[in-house]
Amino acid sequence: MGYCMSMRAAKFHVSEALKAKALEAIKGTMKDESNMRGGSWTGGKQTERWYSWVSTKAVLAALTFEDAMREWGYPVSSNGMNNDDVDDISFEGEKIGQEDFLFRAIAPYVTDGSYIEMQGEDGALWRWLWARGEFHEQEAIISWESGPPKK
Repeated sequence: MGYCMSMRAAKFHVSEALKAKALEAIKGTMKDESNMRGGSWTGGKQTERWYSWVSTKAVLAALTFEDAMREWGYPVSSNGMNNDDVDDISFEGEKIGQEDFLFRAIAPYVTDGSYIEMQGEDGALWRWLWARGEFHEQEAIISWESGPPKK
């Protein structure tokens, strides 16, 4: 079960100087289990918790920002043009999880104007946007020009 989605486009940037802080912020999200929807159960009781589709142990063991993002299903990379800045992101998953916790945590370190545009299995369009150190979700508004087509 779950809602399938795919990435349509992205413009994403984190400067090399802020990657270590972003990594610590990601690891910090793993300390509060109250928001974690995933987990395992034994004898009818939940014995482990994690964010949907994310291995808490792997994120906590991550040595780099890139490693932690990959564990969340969003590999990032650098084209090498600006030192070791992250300037590309992709989506390796299939279903929506709890990305909002990840994206809120790294918001202070993501360059303003960065975004990830997504499409859901039902055709819904939205994008995740970073601005002024905050994370936002925006729904797409599609507008058709009025009147008949121009000749």
